[in-house]
Amino acid sequence: MLFLFNLVYASTWGTVAFLIPTEIWSSDMRAQGNGFGITGWALSVGMTVLVNPVMFSKLENRTYFLFAGLNLLWIPVVYLLYPETAGRSLESIEALFSTNSPFNWHMERAYRNQGDLLDRKDEPDVGSLIDVEKNRSLKVEAV
Repeated sequence: MLFLFNLVYASTWGTVAFLIPTEIWSSDMRAQGNGFGITGWALSVGMTVLVNPVMFSKLENRTYFLFAGLNLLWIPVVYLLYPETAGRSLESIEALFSTNSPFNWHMERAYRNQGDLLDRKDEPDVGSLIDVEKNRSLKVEAV
């Protein structure tokens, strides 16, 4: 059971402290924001190491049910407060956080108003090369 818990945690929540700060902070604040994220992660891991032996001695295997319940409580928090960043450039993600509201739907509205301008994919012109990674056309001048 412990192996299964660690496998699922490492492949899901374990990466959040490293990925979210990198994506949500603007370019000039990314290093400091990532530092705060990693510091929070390290403090949480330290607290977990101190608390888990006591929990397992008192609750025994019911500790896993407590962990499962806490994870279920986090589902609405993540759904409401964490915006989707897949397929968006780091620069355009700033538009998600340009609103003062913590709710996801307000962030998405701000992104639609501002961020699409940064991620707009233009149709390639005739005679241009296509950058497949960025899906943008590159003008090539004749020599």
